[in-house]
Amino acid sequence: MISKFSLINKAVVAVLATLLIGHASATVVPAISIPPVGAKGFPFMSSGLDLAAYGYTENEFFIGGMAQAYVNDGDFGSDGKWNAKPNAGAIAPYKTRLLVRSPAPDKFNGTVIVEWMNVSAGMEVTPDWTMAQVELLREGYAYVGVAAQYLGVDFDRSWDGVRYASLQHPGDSFSYDIFSQAGEAILHPRDGEPKPLGDLTPAIHALIADGESQSAARMLTYVNAIHPINPVYQGFLIHSGSRGEDLSQTSAAKVIAKFFKTIDARADIPKTEKIDVPGVAKVFIRDDIKAPVLIVNSEADVNGWFGYPGFRQQADSATFRMWELAGTAHADQYVFDAGKADGIKSNATFPIECGGAPINRGPQTYAMRAAIHALNQWVRTGEPAPSGPHLQTDGHSLVRDAVTGIVTAGIKLPQVAVPIETLSGRRPLRSIFKSPFCILFGASDPWNGDSDAWDGKWLMDPSPNPEPDIHTLYPTKKDYLDKFSAALDASITAGFVRPADRDEIYQHAQAVDLWK
Repeated sequence: MISKFSLINKAVVAVLATLLIGHASATVVPAISIPPVGAKGFPFMSSGLDLAAYGYTENEFFIGGMAQAYVNDGDFGSDGKWNAKPNAGAIAPYKTRLLVRSPAPDKFNGTVIVEWMNVSAGMEVTPDWTMAQVELLREGYAYVGVAAQYLGVDFDRSWDGVRYASLQHPGDSFSYDIFSQAGEAILHPRDGEPKPLGDLTPAIHALIADGESQSAARMLTYVNAIHPINPVYQGFLIHSGSRGEDLSQTSAAKVIAKFFKTIDARADIPKTEKIDVPGVAKVFIRDDIKAPVLIVNSEADVNGWFGYPGFRQQADSATFRMWELAGTAHADQYVFDAGKADGIKSNATFPIECGGAPINRGPQTYAMRAAIHALNQWVRTGEPAPSGPHLQTDGHSLVRDAVTGIVTAGIKLPQVAVPIETLSGRRPLRSIFKSPFCILFGASDPWNGDSDAWDGKWLMDPSPNPEPDIHTLYPTKKDYLDKFSAALDASITAGFVRPADRDEIYQHAQAVDLWK
């Protein structure tokens, strides 16, 4: 039973969150404008969904002004307490874009998810919008994608040279301040200028910052170094992150993306020097901030070449949680399927052909939907996100069950707890030769009596040999469904799956037809 004290506590936290939203940080509010229609007539990475059917609209805004780079104020240690300060000699003009998806006023739940758009492919993509869009749309979140980095803005200009002709970016040393200014533009737009959230602006109660993969690395550095001096955001979701990114980059640094690209500093852009942060084995999330931080990592993010971030050993606290998801990959089939329409609309598809077993089938989306909900509750009410078991390692390898090939620990969604295939974040080495990106996508290997072409092949087979026998594990379909249903309910009770997703997940299990 919930105590009266607990209810009062939550009410106080909610009031404080509302007051914090109104607090002006040290961040400048940028100028906000409406982009021209352009040659394409819509923004890059515009949603391919019928957003109107969900009661949503999509709009794009430009923000611009002067951005600030930062320098370290003392050494950066392993505790994450990275004191930074503005680089007095590095202030530069910028103009970038916000991609806004907002619900009708009567549907808005008061929380805005602000995603640092990912540029690993040489252009801006929105992986966490894609991964969690079901939860965002059904629960009335507003969403803003921020073009915070040079590479994305440079691509935008080439994609539509009319719409994006006025955009400019001084380099990624300035990206952190640009992300802060994006938050201020959402919360406190200047009088007389367009409002990114329109009539929803007075109803905003929380701004949650989010970043995945390469953007997660930037988010980690943002939390540890920038948030303490610019407290714009009330919570942070760091997804598939195993390190921090440089606080500052050299002005002409090479950027690893779809291809190598060199940023040539313009004459009006101050030069900045490279300022590293501690490496993957030494980094923690600082424990002296009030904004909750939830890290959600796939199995792949703590295995193999992704490294072993120090925050794997960081204990849960009043402001920190770490979820490690067994049987999941850095990216997966769900991301491809859910994001396909967006890519087709912008003529920016990402065909990936990997040899061997199919890529990971993608149960991770359900945990990401739950993570959005849990973090929002944490920010809005003070109720912490659930704690979960971490993955188990032996040296530099995850511990796997010898019979199934599935990792033995971590948070196990029902598809992993009651498996009919080997779901793994690890991709066999010989199956990545067609594309090095394949290493990101893990594997799914059905248990069908080792009848697939890759079964038993050296460095090609994700499963043990021989594979488990489905009929021994689950003599009847009813036996399978009973066990699956119990695991599903346990995941919901633990807070790693949303109740609203139960029917969808269970229907996939019902469709399994292996008992003929």
